[in-house]
Amino acid sequence: MRKVALLPNIFTTGNIVSGIFAIMYSLSALHNGELEDFKKACWMIMLAILLDGLDGKIAVLTRSCSDFGVHYDSMADLVSFGVAPAFMVNVYLLIYQGQTGPITPIGWAIMLVLVVCVALRLARFNLQVYQDEKNSFEGLPSPTPAALIAMLLLSSQVYEIPLHPIVLLLISIGLGGLMVSHIPYPSLKQKDSFMTPLTFFGVVLGIALIVMEPPATLFLLLSGYVAFGFLRFMMPERVHSLFARFGESKKTSP
Repeated sequence: MRKVALLPNIFTTGNIVSGIFAIMYSLSALHNGELEDFKKACWMIMLAILLDGLDGKIAVLTRSCSDFGVHYDSMADLVSFGVAPAFMVNVYLLIYQGQTGPITPIGWAIMLVLVVCVALRLARFNLQVYQDEKNSFEGLPSPTPAALIAMLLLSSQVYEIPLHPIVLLLISIGLGGLMVSHIPYPSLKQKDSFMTPLTFFGVVLGIALIVMEPPATLFLLLSGYVAFGFLRFMMPERVHSLFARFGESKKTSP
């Protein structure tokens, strides 16, 4: 039997456990109507994203990348970034729309869109994982929609802003379409991502705002990332080339 690297897969297991906890906390909130349980479910998604990022870093540092780890990570991501957020949206609709009956057609549509699109996104990623490392992802990375939905639901409760089911459906369809699209999204794993003073200042400012207002700041940052990739893709080639030359000049300037 092949040796299976233990340390990275412990973090991957933590990822899937966090997704399961998000589902269980959502069920608890549905049963007893406790707002705190639903908040915990939202933060469990963010914990899953943190662990998902760490398992890849550790696998690279320990030189223990394997086919097993890649496929296990995708299975964990399907639970934490597909099933769990879709389940949480449906719980939100049932609790805050005052329903106790079966899931509505909108709820079913949201569940199917999110889970299927995440599965398609992960399957495509697995086929491309051994290609040369690029500076961008093809399609919106699956953790981003999960985090965006979690922070949207959390902000709705913290700031008492109700979300209409149609709004949630449209957001889910949009995020699902971006995941399976070929729109390039910048990777934060680039070595030169934090080399400029302006970028470093932005990171420090973002951290300070997250500490002060976590749900709203994270939601806005994630929304900005989603919008940035889409708008850059829609940008005329001439404007895109101008920005690219400007970025290169900044890198080479003393």
